[in-house]
Formats: sequence, C-alpha cells, structure tokens
Amino acid sequence: MSAFARALADRLVQRGHRTAEATATAIDETIARAHPGLPAPDATLAEYLAERLREVAAEGDAATAVERLELADLYLAWACGRGDDAAIRAFERLYFGAARVALARMQLDASGIDEVLQMVREKLFVTADGAPAKVLALAGRGNLGTLVRVTAVRLALNLQRDARLAPDDTSDDDVVAALSSETDPQRQVIAQHERAALKQAIEAAVRGLEPRQRNLVRMHLLHRLSIDEISALYRVSRATAARWLAQARADIERGTRRYLHEQLALAPSGIDSMLKVVQQSLEVSFERILAP
Repeated sequence: MSAFARALADRLVQRGHRTAEATATAIDETIARAHPGLPAPDATLAEYLAERLREVAAEGDAATAVERLELADLYLAWACGRGDDAAIRAFERLYFGAARVALARMQLDASGIDEVLQMVREKLFVTADGAPAKVLALAGRGNLGTLVRVTAVRLALNLQRDARLAPDDTSDDDVVAALSSETDPQRQVIAQHERAALKQAIEAAVRGLEPRQRNLVRMHLLHRLSIDEISALYRVSRATAARWLAQARADIERGTRRYLHEQLALAPSGIDSMLKVVQQSLEVSFERILAP
C-alpha cells in the first residue's frame, strides 16, 4: 500500500468506514490512471477525499460512496488548488471549450469571452488569506464541465447587467424578436398586417411575464442554456426548472390570446389561425429545452 493510500485509509478509519483499506487502495489505483504528470497524491489529498467521502457516504459505507464521486475530477481539482500549472492547463483544456461555446451563444465577442474566462480562473484557482481554492468545493458536486459552464454564464450575466459587455438585460426586445421572427415560415401564412398585430400581442404577453420568467425565456432562447444549466443557475431541481419554463410558455400563449381578444378585436377565425402560429412557434422554440 502506498503512503497516500495508507494516509487515506487512516482518515477513513477515523470517520468510521468499515472497508477503509480496500477503498483507499481502489482510490489510489484510480487516481494513478486519471491524470499522468500531475503532482503525486499526498496527505492533503487524502484529507480532501476522505471529507468528500464522508459527505456522500451512506451509513458509513465508503465503497458505495466512491461510486458516486468523480475521482478524476477531485484529483484534478486538488492539483489545481495547489496552483500546479500542468493541472490548470489540463482543467482548461477539458472544461473551458464548452464554456466558450456557451459564452459565444450569449453574443459575447472574443475579448468579452476572454474576460469572463479570466474571471472564472480567478474565481476557481486564486486563493487569499490561506482559504482553499474554490475549485475544491466545486468538484465532486455534479458534472464538472456543466458546473464550470454555469459559473461562466453566471459571471457573464452579471457583467451584462452591469452593461459592460452587452446592452441592459432588462430589455424585452430580444425576446420578442426571437418569438416573432419574420423569417418564421409558419408566420408567412398570415397577412402582413396580422403579423404586426401578432408581434404587438407577443410584446404584451412578454411584458406580462414575471421577471424570473423573462430571464428564463431569455436564457433559453438567446443564451441557449440547457435545462441542466438553468437548474444549476437557480439551484433548483431539473423538474422545477422545466416546470418554470413550461409555465412561462403557457403564460406567453395565454397573454397573446388575451391581447388579440381584448385589444385588437379580431374576428374569431383570424385569432384562431394566429394563435396556431404562436403555438407552433412556441413549440419549436421550447422543444429543445423541455425535451426529456
């Protein structure tokens, strides 16, 4: 048994695990294969892993808990937390590519993307006053690539609200444009004056959404966030995020119908055909985000 495995086994015993030596040996072997060239595991990694195992262990069974942890991610995070350049390069190579794609979907230019990613580096890897690097807390709590992507998007949204990288995020024009595109083939079946009326109705429906609903729709339609990324941003379950989005879709449809009925006094046949277009547009727009 290596010195690292022995240190880990000792810490598992202290935490009451019944299969400490076998579990420590299995972890040691997994880590040895994970990221060749990174710092050799030591007692600090043993303490880090033992604490994570304690957090997820069921009834003191460390072997079961190991199956629920991404050991390669935890090892990489530990090495990054030590400031190891090779580890940080490996981390960025693995996880920053998807973050760049997500930021590009938010219409950030190259300099804006670089600025946000630099903020991610500082947030995850830079330590102060002896506090552990935040990447240590992030790893092992879900898909690390998704968590890094969500971190980048959250930082970008903060910058957008500060009007440093994008227009004021409170505007609904971008959402309305996405929902009432003149290039939508379904929209071409109605007359030009009806398309203008439909856009007015959609504008009214979007204005009637709650702030959270508008943000959700914007993140889906414009920033192309997945349901998992949205649930991570709001720290709610996937089912809750999907329910919120479904409600936003229903409220847009309901608000559009109400405006057409109450404000434009259109004939019932015209309203039905226009609402069919709205329903089809919403179905296409929301299909990806609400799909299982």
